[in-house]
Amino acid sequence: MLIRRTLLLLALVSITHCQNRPGEPSLNEPVTLENAQVPVSLGEEFTVSPPFMGITQDTAYLQELTRLPSPLNVSTESFELPASLSRSGNASGSLVLSYPQRLIGKMQVFGGVITTVSDKTNENLGRLKLTNLPSLHVYPVVVEESEDKFTLVFTGCPSKCTPSSEKVALFGVPIIGADVCNKTIQLDLSALGSQLDFIRQTSDGTKTLEVVSSQVDYFDYSQSTLVFDVAMKLQPTGFYFFPFAKPTTLVKVRWFLKPGQDFTPQFTHRLPTPGVGFFQTLRSAEAKIIHFPQTAPNSILYYVKNVPLQFQASFTKAFEEWNQIFEDEAGSPLLSHVFVKSGTPLGDRITTGDVRYRVVEWDENNLAPYGGLGPAVANQETGEILSANVLIQGPKIVEIYTKWFQTGTQSQRWVERGWTSPAEAKRARQLLWASQQPTETSETVKPFLGNLEWVIPAELPEYQDPIMRREDFDHLPQGMDFTQYMDGYFQEIVAHELGHNVGLRHNFRGNLTATDEPIAGEVSSSVMEYLGRKHRHLNRIAHYDRMAIRYGYAGVLPDDLSLFCTDEDVIVAGSKSSPECSRDDATSDPFSYFVSQLDHGIGLLLNRGETTAGDWEVGDMETPLQAATKGIAFYGNLERVEEWTNFFNLPGRPKDGSTVQEYVWNELEATFCDSNLDHEALNKGSSKEVDRSKKKLLYLRKSANTWIQSTQVFSTSLSCL
Repeated sequence: MLIRRTLLLLALVSITHCQNRPGEPSLNEPVTLENAQVPVSLGEEFTVSPPFMGITQDTAYLQELTRLPSPLNVSTESFELPASLSRSGNASGSLVLSYPQRLIGKMQVFGGVITTVSDKTNENLGRLKLTNLPSLHVYPVVVEESEDKFTLVFTGCPSKCTPSSEKVALFGVPIIGADVCNKTIQLDLSALGSQLDFIRQTSDGTKTLEVVSSQVDYFDYSQSTLVFDVAMKLQPTGFYFFPFAKPTTLVKVRWFLKPGQDFTPQFTHRLPTPGVGFFQTLRSAEAKIIHFPQTAPNSILYYVKNVPLQFQASFTKAFEEWNQIFEDEAGSPLLSHVFVKSGTPLGDRITTGDVRYRVVEWDENNLAPYGGLGPAVANQETGEILSANVLIQGPKIVEIYTKWFQTGTQSQRWVERGWTSPAEAKRARQLLWASQQPTETSETVKPFLGNLEWVIPAELPEYQDPIMRREDFDHLPQGMDFTQYMDGYFQEIVAHELGHNVGLRHNFRGNLTATDEPIAGEVSSSVMEYLGRKHRHLNRIAHYDRMAIRYGYAGVLPDDLSLFCTDEDVIVAGSKSSPECSRDDATSDPFSYFVSQLDHGIGLLLNRGETTAGDWEVGDMETPLQAATKGIAFYGNLERVEEWTNFFNLPGRPKDGSTVQEYVWNELEATFCDSNLDHEALNKGSSKEVDRSKKKLLYLRKSANTWIQSTQVFSTSLSCL
């Protein structure tokens, strides 16, 4: 009788224990450290608990989970978590995720995007925003590392993946508790932050930033996607006499996890094809182009965040441009958009980089070296785009171009009064100011999760879209005020970045089809072109872009293979590329364009026609002068001369490749060794000005000689040296 009563009591205790509810249902609100009071259910799968709630470790249950059937070709033999990670209790003070047993062994899609960088002034850190771990197809399995130490190991294929590829251990999260009644395991996902290494790209590749703390402070669930933020504090690793003086940067990664089957069933994957350029999957053995699914008209909703009212119409025009192309070439418009602002409930919830949304953000928080950035996150097996974002360095763009217009307007007034030298002096000073603004990448930081390298779009040539780099010494466009120019500028830059979002790569052959007159929509056949300030505000979505969308979204092969080249095709020293593939050219005749740029620049440098040497120095205009010089010299590279389209058969030009090198060298000699330049220097109004002009001319010629020889096309020196 006593034994029977004891067994009944134990059964009642067990039933009572297993009747605990997993959590209160979420009312479609994120769970944060600030509002987490009780366990909360997110969707039908997950429960999030506040820090330091009672967590039990059921060893027998966890050992049972290690014996669950594993996916085919899974290997975890060599996996080991860093010894410093906590495997029991919640040492980080993080929110805790209850992960359901039924998802163990099931394929899921996992990735992360850096959404927050606290440093507002350091462009090396600011460029980390939208850095991402390209999505992985993962299969989680429970592994017992040692007695009472269990890990949820995420296995998968990191590269060159096929359905039969071996799935290796990629990373792991320590299991800090288990609930046999609700069939869940408890995870402190802050371990993902602890496993991130931020490697500064120094000569020896050493780690110069370290994660000093890591905490999960946010969970949300919608669209079948679980997202959570891991907030990390980063500090330099070097010695500080006062450790408390080490600068600390807060970086947040928004991770995502979604079911592997939760994709568009009717999505059609496509392979790359010659003639048009799309971004491609990085992990599959057979690369596919990336593109959005088309499920209904205007089905891809963008949140356009923090754009000032005076520029919103320009942003809208970019969306309308693309929708017209999609309607014409793929059957229906693709995009829609709404404007939102930080400080409102919707604006605060929409985070750029959250894989559930598409966002265009006027970036008010971080400095970065680009004008615009437009990366996308895609399913690495099929190429289906999950999310895409655009960052516009709006405040910095407005500051730079406001200064340019103010200076240019004033200098034009002085020129009209005959005060050419003061006008050019003012523009020279403005250029010097602009050159000090962040426009180029320098020493960088790269994150790694174990052996998984992250992608930093801001550092990749295929995404780098500069604020201003070429044609720095050009005058303002004729008959155009600041408002008109910026309307065209923002329409172009947003259309360009949305082009990246829908999958398109840069195209540097678009200008070869330009008309002679600078007319909106006729300065290039592609909005994915780089054009300088004299043309950029006129560039629009055009013929090449239509052809690319027709292939990517309707499957129609391109009918003209001569309109495209991209970043890896750009001619550089020692390459076998065409000189017609350049980031620095414009117009349908790039050779003549470079010649005219040099003539204009040299005239400013020597203050042509004036009695003073002027304020311009070679260093002030080195970038455009060097680009133009190399642009001419590269025409001496005959590797692909048979593909040139716009060089031959113009007045005075060679008829074929046999005399091209001689022609190009003579042009360089005529440009830099022209005796009229010496006369210009000698005819200044005083010996002091003559000496200054002669020094500038000599420095220009020596610099030009160095630039020419760096192309590896010509080895001889200019005759005037």
